[in-house]
Amino acid sequence: MPTLSETVRQIVSEINASLYERTEAVNAITVAALARQHSILYGPPGMAKSLLARALCERITGANFKDLLLDRQLPPESLFGPWDIAGLKSGQWHRLVDGYLPTSHVWFLDEIGKAGPAVLNPLLTALNERMYHNNSKPMPIPLLFCVAASNEQLEPELAAVRDRFLIHLDIGSIAEDSNFASFLSDPFTPDPSPTTISLDDFKAATKEVEAVTIPDSVVQRIVRLRHELVEGASADPSPRRWRASMGLVRAQAWLNGRSSVDEDDLAILRHALWEVPEQKDEVFEIVMAATGEYTRTLTEYSKIISDIEHRIDVPSGTADQKKASVGGDVIHKLRETQTNLTKLRESAAREGRDISRVDDLSSRCVAANTRALVELLGMSPQAAGLASGR
Repeated sequence: MPTLSETVRQIVSEINASLYERTEAVNAITVAALARQHSILYGPPGMAKSLLARALCERITGANFKDLLLDRQLPPESLFGPWDIAGLKSGQWHRLVDGYLPTSHVWFLDEIGKAGPAVLNPLLTALNERMYHNNSKPMPIPLLFCVAASNEQLEPELAAVRDRFLIHLDIGSIAEDSNFASFLSDPFTPDPSPTTISLDDFKAATKEVEAVTIPDSVVQRIVRLRHELVEGASADPSPRRWRASMGLVRAQAWLNGRSSVDEDDLAILRHALWEVPEQKDEVFEIVMAATGEYTRTLTEYSKIISDIEHRIDVPSGTADQKKASVGGDVIHKLRETQTNLTKLRESAAREGRDISRVDDLSSRCVAANTRALVELLGMSPQAAGLASGR
């Protein structure tokens, strides 16, 4: 019988297998959900934001799931239910909320930035306090988490909306050519028997997350991180945001099968602690520098692979001899990097760490090797794929 964390990891693995280049986003919204926090996905239309959100939301069996596309004209009854006409006749003003947001466990709100003022105030209260005021009578709502999406960053006047979402993620296009080619040629087929988790088990998982401990050494590292963010990125998240973020690091440790947070779990904070887009890159660098050796090592390997990918992009018209020289050097470095990643993956698996980023880097190595063989050494794509182990 798998543990709850093993079940959720399997769900994450299956979702990643069905999507291209969405590993980081799948992990982040799952961690937020386990911490009972909300996530928002930014990106232009067609980036699979809604598909990504639904892929997780629909794995929780027995949960009431509400999916809404917001706009300025959307009336409040579309979110919170119609007025009870019979009640109105007797002077009782209240909405019939069954089947609407106040009785739903999981929400997906598309185009959150376009919500009209008539729905924003009750929506903000519901997201923050898990409370809906039905004719001024407060009623608790069963909301576990919400995933929202927006085609653009929220306007400054929507700061209150932005603050309700702890995780903020940019969703871009498929970057790797080989992944894009596979995306074009392989039709999307839903898993006929996906791993799921019951509503009761998901609630139990959130309780286990709350029990994860944060050692004093990690707390002190977070205290230092706060000062580093102010000095290095002019980012000063509110105390409430910092406190809520501790749920994220607990959830990340739990998802990796541990009952105590370590410094590598702090990496999830890079999606929670920037306040305006201009701070995002600096916050990323500062947070990643605050993590443990494992995460820093992954970051270094990512930079190495990025440099190699850049070297493969030789200018057109480069002599074949020069291409062959670059190709030989690139393939040697990729082979060395892949060997190191294999060793890192083995040790990480033994220590119960998240290996999804290692697997992503390994996939990039394989893709880069194939490109080098084709573009620099003149192999056919088929032969290069076989030589790269694809």
